[in-house]
Amino acid sequence: MSQVVHGRLSLALVMLRREPGSLVRRSDRLEAALTVGLVMLGIVLVPVAVWLGVRTDENQRALAQQQAHDLRQVTATTLEDAGGWRAGADLETASLGTVPATWDWRERTHRGDLTVPAGTPAGSPVEIWVDRSGARAAEPVTEAGAAISAVTVAVFGWVMVMLLAGAGVAIGTGMLNRRRDLQWTRQLERFLGDAPAH
Repeated sequence: MSQVVHGRLSLALVMLRREPGSLVRRSDRLEAALTVGLVMLGIVLVPVAVWLGVRTDENQRALAQQQAHDLRQVTATTLEDAGGWRAGADLETASLGTVPATWDWRERTHRGDLTVPAGTPAGSPVEIWVDRSGARAAEPVTEAGAAISAVTVAVFGWVMVMLLAGAGVAIGTGMLNRRRDLQWTRQLERFLGDAPAH
């Protein structure tokens, strides 16, 4: 793959040279410029993607610290059985069910619905996260989760921009190819029209 990219880039750079008597047309140079531009864009976007990943990591770690300060883990107790197995499900895979549950926080009992594996009996303990008021909260961000988010944002951002730019280059190249085909057709018709009949 790298050899193909290197070969296309080398060919594009050769086509961009303006040499007297060259058979390279203006459309060829434009296509070469698009190719070189795409490669340069990919290189320039690397530090931008790294910066975006670093910023995401910083934000996620700040959120993790805030959540570590605001959220607490408590044990809830389910009040009902959580259904049975899904029909046709793998023996090792249970479906999920929603059941009511209660938990205590600062001398007050709270009630809410929890998602648990199907078959969980009533009275089962379930670890959940709550905020300062005792309301149910999502699981806090971890350092590993922050790092994964940062890498995902950086890579996804770079790939998406390159896909859009690549699509633009592909459209531009297609238009240039159609233009060259029309030019070839006209020149061939002109040549055959000027050629003496046999």
